[in-house]
Amino acid sequence: MKNKWILIFLLFAFCGVCSFSAIAQDQSSARGNLGGLVYDSTKALVPGAQVTITGPIGSQTQTTTAEGSFLFSTLIPGNYAVKVQKTGFRVASIKSAEVLINKTTSIEVILETGQISEIVEVNAAATTVDTSATSVNSDFSDDFYSKIPLGRGVLFEDSAWPRRQQPVLPGPGRRFGWRHWS
Repeated sequence: MKNKWILIFLLFAFCGVCSFSAIAQDQSSARGNLGGLVYDSTKALVPGAQVTITGPIGSQTQTTTAEGSFLFSTLIPGNYAVKVQKTGFRVASIKSAEVLINKTTSIEVILETGQISEIVEVNAAATTVDTSATSVNSDFSDDFYSKIPLGRGVLFEDSAWPRRQQPVLPGPGRRFGWRHWS
């Protein structure tokens, strides 16, 4: 009888753990990421810049890595305002970077030298990277394909193929070598 109660308790505990993990997985699958790189005006990466995002989750702040990158993960989908600042540079801001479900929105911010009190507004479209699919898409029009030359190419040129050669045997006044057939 005691074993029966232990078995029932373990069964309920197992069901509780499984349902908790399913809820946690469901919440994280409806999230997106926002990341990017911070450059100076010479396109050198800027480490140690303070990046602040404001959106549906409130505000979050990070410092860029030694490579000048940042990543805010598991964000609620929506539009986020991004503000980047570092001593010796003007404050750069992006009014709207859209975070989508199961995607990483990538942005690039360029900090210009100047006073901290100055604000530089960056108006650029955010690039969305689909991290859940492995497909590669290309947007080539029919016009692109119609301009590709067909017919004779490099492989069909006479100069691309080696010429037939015949060995020349040494004889009086001749050295060993090769003679080309034309």
